[in-house]
Amino acid sequence: MMMQPNFIDFALSVYAQPSVEAECLQLQDRYQVSVTLLLCCAWLDFRGVGASPDSIRAHAGEILAWEQAVVWPLRQMRRQLKRESEANVAVAEIRTKIKQAELSAELEVIKRLGLVTWIRCSEQALASVCLYYQIPSDCDSFGALRARMAELKADTLTGQTN
Repeated sequence: MMMQPNFIDFALSVYAQPSVEAECLQLQDRYQVSVTLLLCCAWLDFRGVGASPDSIRAHAGEILAWEQAVVWPLRQMRRQLKRESEANVAVAEIRTKIKQAELSAELEVIKRLGLVTWIRCSEQALASVCLYYQIPSDCDSFGALRARMAELKADTLTGQTN
């Protein structure tokens, strides 16, 4: 039996799936959801740890504030430069550097969330993240994300390394 992946490996593996990426980005753009927190909650559920909205607020609030102060402005700049970068090589190079900084900052958020000592609870972390961000209960319940988690769980049980 394989060991369960650490948060960084889990997040990168899950997010590498185009359907998961699209689902996460839709939630980010529609509800201002932190993709890194969403992936963290998926990881918590994958491991059977869970999290309540209060524990998310208590354990991740400072990290999410840093993400909003650092990652989000970089993302906004990168998006604003997209059209201009298509016609201007210098702007395209600047946009590439901003994207690299954004990805580095997101990785820092993942590292920080991975270091949090989450206390086991009976509440599903993905359900709690919906409550935390006040996402309507009729929204898709993370179909692509849950499907990828199920694949990873099966791989973990069978010893596969996909």
